[in-house]
Amino acid sequence: MQRPETLWKTVWSLDDLALLMRGTFAEQLGIRFIEIGADWLSADLSVLPAQVQGVGLMQAGVALTLAEAVATLASQMAVEAETHSVCGLDIKANHCRLLSPGETIRATARPLYLGRQTHEWEVHIDARGGDRLVCVARLTTAIKTRAGEPVRAAA
Repeated sequence: MQRPETLWKTVWSLDDLALLMRGTFAEQLGIRFIEIGADWLSADLSVLPAQVQGVGLMQAGVALTLAEAVATLASQMAVEAETHSVCGLDIKANHCRLLSPGETIRATARPLYLGRQTHEWEVHIDARGGDRLVCVARLTTAIKTRAGEPVRAAA
């Protein structure tokens, strides 16, 4: 079922996303999907004491993992799940600030390009409230057809 007012070809609810994350690394880190927009997906993560580097600030890899989780899942929602699968191909990021344990960050993924074989996503990660930029990431995903299915445009 596709709603014409969105780019999503696979329509999942927040409850569906929580079930998809069950038992994954994203769930282990505490990533929670919190909002699905017409062309964007957002998730929160509260920085845990175990997610810090030696000086007590958030490990930058936490932001990268959050960005990859949100953009890859958004990319999967932008294709027909029955005929296509998605996997991360490349990620680049600029880290603007690191946070202390207990702070919450929010990642929002938006598409820059939706092609037949690749998608390009930009992810902004802010400290809760949106007034403190933590990281800007760009993720490329590869779009794979499932066995026996032709390649079809994502958009």
